[in-house]
Amino acid sequence: MQETWYAFRQTKEQEVVLYRVYGQSPVVTIPEKIARNRVTELAAYCFAARTIPDDCLIASNDQIKSRQELTDALQQGRIREITGEYVHEVSLPDGMQTIGKLAFYRCNKLSKLVVGKKLCDMGSDAFMNCDRFSCVVVRGSIFEQNGLKPLLTQRQQDMKVVFQPHDHTEAVLWYAEYSEYYDEIGPAHI
Repeated sequence: MQETWYAFRQTKEQEVVLYRVYGQSPVVTIPEKIARNRVTELAAYCFAARTIPDDCLIASNDQIKSRQELTDALQQGRIREITGEYVHEVSLPDGMQTIGKLAFYRCNKLSKLVVGKKLCDMGSDAFMNCDRFSCVVVRGSIFEQNGLKPLLTQRQQDMKVVFQPHDHTEAVLWYAEYSEYYDEIGPAHI
């Protein structure tokens, strides 16, 4: 059984803001709950190789752990930080509402993100330097409201979007590469 550890903070509403994920696999599935509280937000730089705040709580197997236990697991090689070039795919829980700014900064090998339909807030440059990021799977119908628009506005590369409401593919959309140069829009600003 693979170990997965989390560094997080709890909000006043008893929701979880996730700051870091630790494990062995570059394919990560974030659970609906950590320490019995709903996961609703990825913090800024969550999957970027940055230090996390000292006051984060640590959990593994739905049990609160100490920082020393996390340090021991890292030093023993049982787990590693799931950040940067090590991240390939991330599946977010259905209750995820917010992806913080630069959450996937420099995740150069990130290719696929799975999101629920409650995603509604996207921090600036959440996918900066994620050159291989080309597929989003939405666990919801194409006819339901979802957070796809703020996600797509952050991408300029080709993007494949798959809608899977109930473990079957309802629709696949292709959003072509888009870019705007100042020369093209300059006169409109004068």
